[in-house]
Amino acid sequence: MSVNATTTTTDSAPLRAAAGRTDSLLWRTLRDVLRNPMGVAGLVLVVGLVVAGFCAPLLTSHDPIAQIRGHRLEGPSRAFPFGTDEFSRDLFSRTLYGLRASLLVSIVAVGIGGTLGVTAGFVAGYVHGPVETVIMRFVDAMLALPGLLLAIAILAALGQGLENVALALGIGAFPRFARLGRAGMLAEGARDYVLAARVLGASRARIIFRHVAVNALPPLLVQAALSMAAAVLVESSLGYLGIGTSPPAPSLGSLINGARARLDSPHYFIFPGLALALFLLGLNLLADAVNEALDPHHRRR
Repeated sequence: MSVNATTTTTDSAPLRAAAGRTDSLLWRTLRDVLRNPMGVAGLVLVVGLVVAGFCAPLLTSHDPIAQIRGHRLEGPSRAFPFGTDEFSRDLFSRTLYGLRASLLVSIVAVGIGGTLGVTAGFVAGYVHGPVETVIMRFVDAMLALPGLLLAIAILAALGQGLENVALALGIGAFPRFARLGRAGMLAEGARDYVLAARVLGASRARIIFRHVAVNALPPLLVQAALSMAAAVLVESSLGYLGIGTSPPAPSLGSLINGARARLDSPHYFIFPGLALALFLLGLNLLADAVNEALDPHHRRR
């Protein structure tokens, strides 16, 4: 009995060591991001805007689609911090609700594209053979299509609405996550802890999603931040073109589009544009900070 216990303890040591390395990698990345002023600034911007968007019902006193008689195209004031639009609607509430719509679309899109893409990439990088060939040729074909045109084509077939916009953007994000997931699998699949897991009889699914996935997570977090920024930008572009969120529901793109004919009222386009710019800036700063934290040359310096 003592021999078997010793053998089990010895065989499980590589897996415990791999888990310790994994935890230290994630915590070291988080620590380096929080020590980086660029990462802190990006995190503050992103978290602040996310809280403002999802707490819009608590922060606003006007309905975003309600028309308030006698307040057409007013400038910023105590009652209307961002002013009003040509239909006498409060721009502050419309901006926050539009920001929330963009956040929801980007989160769902990255969730769909990231989950499907990373799973397909991991499977392709681990299995090899015909499965890898079929998956990656499909990914290459999707990469040949511009994301905005692909989203327009999907929305033309499915119609407008937040759900369809999120689905279209998720499909567009799929190939980038798939290629990055495959690269992570190829890099991590040759390491000793994967061999130790195989020797101990771990299944393919356990090796992929329990051991390799966590080690390949930091680069995927960078891609997730960049994909969220791209999704917000494309969603705003679709709203600007009038094929995104169904009116009268607000979105940042539709607000900026509505301001085109009201350039004599600068408050109309400044505040929605500023919200969009700050969110994109925060996501890019956060992605750069995570990228620096993962850079071995920067870590040695």
